[in-house]
Parts: sequence; structure tokens; C-alpha cells
Amino acid sequence: MTPAEQATATAQIHEMERRRCQAVVERNLTALEELLAEDMIHIHGTGLVENKAAYLNEMAIRWECKASERANLTVRFYGNVAISTGDVLNVVRPLGSADAWRTMNARATIAWLKQGAGWKLISFHASLVTA
Repeated sequence: MTPAEQATATAQIHEMERRRCQAVVERNLTALEELLAEDMIHIHGTGLVENKAAYLNEMAIRWECKASERANLTVRFYGNVAISTGDVLNVVRPLGSADAWRTMNARATIAWLKQGAGWKLISFHASLVTA
């Protein structure tokens, strides 16, 4: 990958991350589904492991999120796979709840696979930051 191609691909991954965070906050399951590969695995900071269907179901019936942000994002490329690592901040609560919003800080590694003209999220793994 030339430096120009890498710069373009890095910008694309940053955009995919922005779109993913926006879809989570807006609870836009259609947009979120389009970003995820069919065989996607999502490992939450709690250790819960979900496939695409389970993840989308949980997003639909269990959680609402008022903020989802990535920071300190680093992107590396290995052929048609991009690995993004960095901080994640989510502010969540159970869907329809009057409970207080809970801030979750984590570090996450996300693997993106280049498919055709776009990228699909194939693996998400978060670890909660407790300190």
C-alpha cells in the first residue's frame, strides 16, 4: 500500500468508526447492520461474546446510548484487513429506564475487512478501563 493509499484507507476507517458510533447513539439498526460482516464477533468489555444477530438484538431491545466516541485511534493495515485500536467512551443505560446514565471507558481493538469498495467490521474486542 502506498502512503497515499494508506492515508485514504485510514480516513475511510475513521469514517467507518464515526458512522458506527453514530448508529449506536441513534439506535439506527439498519445502518449498524450494514457496517457489520455476517460473521462478526463482538466481545464486550464485560466479556460477553455475541455474533451479529445477538448484538443487533441486544441493541434493539436492551440498551440506549447517549454518547459513543472513539479517541486516540491508531490504524494498521495487513493486506485487506485494517486493525483500529484506541479508546472508547460509551454512556449507556437500559432501554426505557429512568436509571442514571452509566459511563463506560474502554480500550478496543476492531478488525475491519475490505470488501469491494467498502469496509465491514469483522471483530470487536473491548476491555474496560477501571483506573
